[in-house]
Amino acid sequence: MLKKIKVAILEFKEYSKENIYTIDQIKYWLDQQDDLYEYAKLNWNKGSCSGNLPCGHTLNNELSIFIDFHDALKEIVEVHDYEAYFWQELEEYQLIKDNQLKLKDWVKRNERLGSEEFICFFPRYINYSANPYHPKVFVSNFHEFEIYVNRNCFANTIAFIEIFDKLFWEDEILPESIKAIEEEINNLRIIEDDPSDLMK
Repeated sequence: MLKKIKVAILEFKEYSKENIYTIDQIKYWLDQQDDLYEYAKLNWNKGSCSGNLPCGHTLNNELSIFIDFHDALKEIVEVHDYEAYFWQELEEYQLIKDNQLKLKDWVKRNERLGSEEFICFFPRYINYSANPYHPKVFVSNFHEFEIYVNRNCFANTIAFIEIFDKLFWEDEILPESIKAIEEEINNLRIIEDDPSDLMK
């Protein structure tokens, strides 16, 4: 089974000579690995020094790494699922960008996505170097090769985030939302050195 895992990862690598993959390639590979993934999930912790708990041997074994590899690719595919929605929102934005009231409604409607769900898209997938271009997929404990997703696959996502960030964070088109976020941050308890402070 370990040989099948190595073969599966090698097959994925061979989809691109430059390690830049499309979402369709990633989806195809994921579809081919269902049985292997289920096997890995059931067996990755067998032989643990800590009984049912993971140990240093099982956390970094081939099955565990394969699970992390699969999950990281699955996650980027799920992020990509919003591309169609962002395309629609960008189309609407072009029609209303000169109308402040409609623009405010547009930002309000997308506030949860822009200020919460996709707030980490750039830090997680784009800001990996001084001059990044293609989104990069990070896999824990996997160092055989790097995985990039063709930037065109996320053209709408990137454009949406850039527009939303400018309107929401820079222009503060929804000042009440910015104020609420600031108040929430200010109200966070500062944990002192003494753990007993948590009980107060």
